[in-house]
Amino acid sequence: MPELAGPFGHMMLTVFTRPLCAMCAVMAKWLRDLKISYREVDVTAVPEARRILRALTRGELSVPTAVLQDGRVLVEPSRKALLEALRQRPR
Repeated sequence: MPELAGPFGHMMLTVFTRPLCAMCAVMAKWLRDLKISYREVDVTAVPEARRILRALTRGELSVPTAVLQDGRVLVEPSRKALLEALRQRPR
């Protein structure tokens, strides 16, 4: 997974997405605007990703879902929630 750099220090971020998901595109834009690298996992293209996402979201296929290096999971986060999570030090 790529590391986050810049104002958020160094950490890894994975974002589960699917095509035609408007909020996924919005989150991708937020991350690009902040120059934050992340690993995108398309749950429609990677069969194992659906199982992992369901485990992370209590059985749902909610996207976008962001997983931080320390294991914190953000399901359909707002921009504010995403920024706050990125600013916190990994546990």
